[in-house]
Amino acid sequence: MATNTTNAGAAAATNTPAPAEDIKLKQVMDKLEAEGMKKTAVLLNQSSGAGGSVQEAVLSILQSGGDEFEKQMGRKMTYGEMREMYG
Repeated sequence: MATNTTNAGAAAATNTPAPAEDIKLKQVMDKLEAEGMKKTAVLLNQSSGAGGSVQEAVLSILQSGGDEFEKQMGRKMTYGEMREMYG
């Protein structure tokens, strides 16, 4: 007699809504990622040919995103979260 080896339980589990913490995390990360992209675009437009310290400006953008994440989530961002947001 053959048995059905599909993962019906796993499929059902993926259809359940994420906990409120996960939803907030996603919202905060999406917002900070979008803000970081805008700030970076402005930075690149302003510094092209200006010879300014682009590295320091980029680090400042990343730091402000990390500070905002900590304020919103009550904890520091993990390395994985940072990579997901900023690449």
